[in-house]
Amino acid sequence: MTTLHHLAEAELAHQQSGEVSYVPDPHPEAYAISGIDGLPKDTDKLRRCLAVVLVGKDFKGRNISQLLHVSPKILEKSIVFVRPFKRTFQKILTNFSASATQCEVLVYGGVANDSLDPHTDYRKTNADIYREMLELLTECSRKILKSNPQVKAGPNGNFKRLLFVTETKKAVLS
Repeated sequence: MTTLHHLAEAELAHQQSGEVSYVPDPHPEAYAISGIDGLPKDTDKLRRCLAVVLVGKDFKGRNISQLLHVSPKILEKSIVFVRPFKRTFQKILTNFSASATQCEVLVYGGVANDSLDPHTDYRKTNADIYREMLELLTECSRKILKSNPQVKAGPNGNFKRLLFVTETKKAVLS
């Protein structure tokens, strides 16, 4: 199983086992990314974060997936952090679509209530941040895959962990 640890832990996991990919970002702890393969994907400590799963079939017909654990911190600060993530996400979608057919973007988690987020510099509500993240994911998905992401669970779900079983394309939330 490919385990994607929460954000900052991803780099350490990659250094120790080589099983987890981590894409550095100008804003530390903004996102972590697994490799593309047929293994199950696992991430925890979602709380306010989103789990974005890319799923498709490789050219031999086997199910493959890639997991992104994305912190809303990307949208909380400024465009300085949004643009690098957007470029990275477009590259991720392009690479994944080159490796797969029938690509889908599945979204799990997030918080979308009207309370102000205490971590936000610009005093955005959780709902604003969630909406902006979905808009960013949708824009990139439409551009690269010509389809919309599907929200499978969330926002405000009562789960902190996602196990995505690539072989069956099923998610287990806890």
